[in-house]
Amino acid sequence: MLATNGLIAFLLLAATCVALANGLYSYAVSERASNLLLSAKGVSLMMTESLRGIEEDTTTPQAAYRRVALQIVENVHQAYSYKAQIFDAHATVLASTLTDVEEGDVSSFVMASISQNTSGYVLTKVSGASYMIFFSPMAIDGEIVGALALYYPTTAIYSILNRTVAIFCVAGAVVAVVCMFLFNATYKKIFAPISAIAATMRQMEDGDSLPKLDIVYSVNDEIMDLMQGYRSMADKIESNIEALSYEKDKLLSLISSMQDAVIAVNLSNVTFTTNDKFNEFFPSDVDYFAIVSHLDQVIHKVTTSKEHLMTEFAYEDKNYLISASLVANPNTEDGALIVIKDITPIRKMELEQQKFISSISHELRTPLTTITGYIDMLQRRGVDNKELTEKALDTTKKETERLLRLVNDLLSVNSSKTGFDYIFTDFEPDELIFESVSEMNVKAAEKRVVVTYSRVELPLIRADRDRIKQVLINIIDNAVKYSNPDDVVRVLASNDEEYLEIDVRDYGEGIPENKRDRIFDTFYRVEEDRNRLRGGGVGLGLSIVKNIVNYHNGIINVESMPEQGTLFTVKLPITQKKESQGA
Repeated sequence: MLATNGLIAFLLLAATCVALANGLYSYAVSERASNLLLSAKGVSLMMTESLRGIEEDTTTPQAAYRRVALQIVENVHQAYSYKAQIFDAHATVLASTLTDVEEGDVSSFVMASISQNTSGYVLTKVSGASYMIFFSPMAIDGEIVGALALYYPTTAIYSILNRTVAIFCVAGAVVAVVCMFLFNATYKKIFAPISAIAATMRQMEDGDSLPKLDIVYSVNDEIMDLMQGYRSMADKIESNIEALSYEKDKLLSLISSMQDAVIAVNLSNVTFTTNDKFNEFFPSDVDYFAIVSHLDQVIHKVTTSKEHLMTEFAYEDKNYLISASLVANPNTEDGALIVIKDITPIRKMELEQQKFISSISHELRTPLTTITGYIDMLQRRGVDNKELTEKALDTTKKETERLLRLVNDLLSVNSSKTGFDYIFTDFEPDELIFESVSEMNVKAAEKRVVVTYSRVELPLIRADRDRIKQVLINIIDNAVKYSNPDDVVRVLASNDEEYLEIDVRDYGEGIPENKRDRIFDTFYRVEEDRNRLRGGGVGLGLSIVKNIVNYHNGIINVESMPEQGTLFTVKLPITQKKESQGA
């Protein structure tokens, strides 16, 4: 505070000195300009007296003016101690008491004085010296014949000005020093207790309680009242802080243990506070309004209706449930508490259930409708028509087998998710592949498709032989279904140090790129009409394959181009962990 007051006093003194200097300078210049004007008027009288001795009928005013110019400047120098110049009407110097070194170009000022018929002065430098130059037009019988320039050095003005400012600055500095010493003498007594209170309150920023005020003050005045009030306030604040800290710890513990994201909104400035679960749900560097596009609407509805609000929103292929409530506080700004629950698993399960019911209902209805129709026909027409009876029985048998395959596929996909009874053994993959290809060639022959396999030397692998055969049968069967007549389905096998790789390549219709990522989903079929024409199933085969390969810690990929065919690649580890012996 002492330094601040000293700085303020210094600035005030400096400002006063500047103002004083400007005032004195303006006064001195104005005073000197008045004197020069009087001198110029005196020169005019001199010129009039000098012209009386010249015959008016023998010369013009201009000629007479030129004849007396030198006499005038000499008289001015003797009478007023000014350096002077006399100019004609064209700003040409007729007479001057300045030396050549001191000469300067002032013709523009001379012409301005002559043309405007006015007197005036300028402050300028001539040969390095500062002058106040006063210009006045000269007239004879009302006709302007030239101009007079009086030179007054400004060093005298600055000398007086500097002495005056120096005296004032010294006096002001003495007064300021005396005031500072007087202020310092009374500072400790008056301001020390207040400074101690301020320092103690600043310490509170680094802790959870107010420090004790350790200062002795015995005067019973307003400062004593302030210190006592501070001590009482500190005791109450410390008690309140302890209670709030306890409640805060309980609330933080409760929020941290929640499995839902929590957002606390301050409605005055729309700021957000979140828990750790929120950062697990959403990236920490995105705008909250980008995550919940209608968050402001939710807050608006809660604040206007004063009621609890629940709604859903989607973000990055996930579903969330918002539960928002208004937090009203009469002593502070109102806020809103928003709880966000991840309901993606629930929605996915509901979607799977709907898809399962829809698919199963459809697949069961078609064969059952056919069977029921033929049974009804046999009941109405009897069995006398042998050809009709055989057709009905044949169709009923095929539809019954289709129902049986559907039930078996359902059991398989359920077992692949919940866990087959896997039995891991060491076996020759070459024999298994050859066996699977041979079996599928019988079915492929019906569609005039050939499945080829070039036998190669492969190492023993440890896996569930029956499940791997199920994988191969499903993939090859899929390739045969979607091949064109007279096509070839090629099966190739290779290995490296870690994996056995089996490729199944067909040259059929291929799979559209936008549907390729979903072919392993349960009940997913690329095209319903094409699937039925090809005699396809209900979209469970590839889902079963995916689950079996995943259980073996393997990889399955698919590459396909429309009208160019599809390539399925299965990669199985050559060895398996011992604990993978069963489900």
